Amino acid sequence: MKHFIIIYLFICFLSFAKGQSDSCSPSMKEIYNFNIGNIFQYSSEDANFSEDIHIYDSIRKFTIIDKLIKGDTLIYVRKGILHCHEYYEGMPIPYYTNVAEYSEFFQDTVIYIDSLNHFLNKCNNNLVLYNGGYDNTYLTRIITSKNDSTKQIFGDNNIFQTNGDTVKYLQWTIVYTKGLGLTSENFNEFEASGYTKLDGYIIDGDTIGKISSDSAFFVGIKKYEFQLAKIQFYPNPEQPTKFKS
Repeated sequence: MKHFIIIYLFICFLSFAKGQSDSCSPSMKEIYNFNIGNIFQYSSEDANFSEDIHIYDSIRKFTIIDKLIKGDTLIYVRKGILHCHEYYEGMPIPYYTNVAEYSEFFQDTVIYIDSLNHFLNKCNNNLVLYNGGYDNTYLTRIITSKNDSTKQIFGDNNIFQTNGDTVKYLQWTIVYTKGLGLTSENFNEFEASGYTKLDGYIIDGDTIGKISSDSAFFVGIKKYEFQLAKIQFYPNPEQPTKFKS
């Protein structure tokens, strides 16, 4: 009887361990597993509310043109096009003021550093730290999908800052998807809100969602610029950082 109980407990432990392991996918490397020729298009908006509404919109499309894996480091070279628009809207009396609008080509290098402590390697319901703006770090949870394809970080007014104070008027949802990286982020912080979303992508010749032509980025725009050789490191190294894709 004693041996039976030990064996039973061991089987229960193996089942629990398997469940925990299954709920850890996708991993950071699976999420940021891109291939040369993949094309992604993102749109984003930041808005600050006071007496005026200050809005910053952008659309960004890029192609992976080079890939290098060195141990736990993933290196991608991206070439693309960016359209930005900054403006004010009045409240309560409506008015519109255009601040700046431009488009530019760019080429940059992104470096993703993997580690056991990387938040995207955490399992379902594990606590993670989120760098949520205003130089504040929040403690929240990571949620994995049942089909092991996405990881989601979400927050609400029950989230705590690392100093233990309750955060008010704060909500966010961030979703990472296997093979696509960051696919959506929405946040609301009292007098500020914003989003980033993956509008579309082309992988293995298949187009999903919306991919704009290069010429569409320059409609009505006179300013053409080319930026080269930017290098960006992700993560920092263990915290998700707002609007990094």
